[in-house]
Amino acid sequence: MIWGGWIVSTRSSLTTYLAPLDVGLLRFGVPALVLAPIWIRTGLIPKGVPIRVLIPLIAGSGVFFSLSISNGMVFAPAAHTGALVPGTIPLWAALIGLAVFSEKFSRSRIIGFFMMALGAMLLGGASAFMDTLNDGAWRGHLLFLFSAFMWACYAHAFKRSGLSALEAIAVSSVWSAVVHGVLAYFFGSSLVDIETDLLLWQILLQGILSGIVAVFAFSLAISYLGPTRATAFQSLVPAIAAFGGWIAIGEPLISAEIVAIICVTIGVALASGLIKREMK
Repeated sequence: MIWGGWIVSTRSSLTTYLAPLDVGLLRFGVPALVLAPIWIRTGLIPKGVPIRVLIPLIAGSGVFFSLSISNGMVFAPAAHTGALVPGTIPLWAALIGLAVFSEKFSRSRIIGFFMMALGAMLLGGASAFMDTLNDGAWRGHLLFLFSAFMWACYAHAFKRSGLSALEAIAVSSVWSAVVHGVLAYFFGSSLVDIETDLLLWQILLQGILSGIVAVFAFSLAISYLGPTRATAFQSLVPAIAAFGGWIAIGEPLISAEIVAIICVTIGVALASGLIKREMK
């Protein structure tokens, strides 16, 4: 629910008064401050966490993910963000699980992955993607796919890190805040020019809700369900965004979007194991 609203709000902000670096500064700077007692206790390089796990954990949920998705939103609209980031994260997670960790998937889960992919494509709109090839949106699409891959890497890394959800958020946030701070020093930031009410809203949205609450909830889901099952639920984000636009601001739902929402919902149920009966 949080990420569904975050996509629409962030896309709007990036086209009006925020720069991609500003989004990262808020998303990671606020959690780094709030969770300072935790990363001070664990250390910037927590003991017992291999570097091969720590790097994708920090990059996947932190600096690489943030910079790629926020820069992608500069080139492509929110609908494409929802289709290509949360809509493909489960597929990346499944591919990583299969290729790196030799995970096995039942037939029902494989069908669920395909249904989620179909739903993501329908929600993105094949015609819309073709129409924007010449206006630079393809750059956003590539960045979105990279963002989805990085988040899937985080899901697998967190599961194997041995860190708690808050510890993972704290360590990732402080490293990402430092990187964004260095980049802002050289390239500048527009945060100092933002009106106070807008800045407070962005602190709540980027730093508290998206940077802490949503990542904490998702990390707990990984602990309980595993990376591939937990990421399956992220395919609901495009559907949530579509329904939210229809209910809150009266955006129409075309037939292809309704079919897509049905496909994604059934796909999540199959891929996450909510429907446990094995298909023969």
